[in-house]
Amino acid sequence: ANATNGFNNTSPSTIRLTNNNVYRNATGINGNGTYQSFGNNKVIGNTVDVNGTTTIGNVSATNSR
Repeated sequence: ANATNGFNNTSPSTIRLTNNNVYRNATGINGNGTYQSFGNNKVIGNTVDVNGTTTIGNVSATNSR
């Protein structure tokens, strides 16, 4: 519940998100950077849910040893 952004990302940065509830912000996800998600985030109930030229891509879990 922020007066501005839940997440803000500028290019060329990448933010990886998992298991987040993004709500009650002025803007939930903002910026022109890249967001990667496992697809288990909830972005709802913000004044604006997604703003900017944000790229949101899904990633799958990998186990590297």
